[in-house]
Amino acid sequence: MKDQLSRHLDPHNKDNDFLSSLSIFIDKEGRVYYDTSWQKSSEGLFGMASVFYKLIVENLSEDILNNLQDLEKELDDESKRDMEEIEKLLIQISGRSDNISTDISDLVVPPDVIIHM
Repeated sequence: MKDQLSRHLDPHNKDNDFLSSLSIFIDKEGRVYYDTSWQKSSEGLFGMASVFYKLIVENLSEDILNNLQDLEKELDDESKRDMEEIEKLLIQISGRSDNISTDISDLVVPPDVIIHM
């Protein structure tokens, strides 16, 4: 699957069949940037709306983190240590000082709370 994704993400690949995409970047100063793209079609627009729906309503960020945690079992020792450090930093960034056994899903803010913030 990783090879398939790499092929799709290659900007020189003319066979890229993604309807829409959202890429998130962070620079050395900690500033967050993003880039969006979609095909100029109703399917592309629907795809972009679906990306935001999955992020906001279906908690895609939590799904991604859970998927990474599941993959951790298959990683080499260095990558496992990296994942543990990412989890610790996520808790630290979120203002939590609990130990790493804290349920990461507790860190996700429900969409109805975001609207009222």
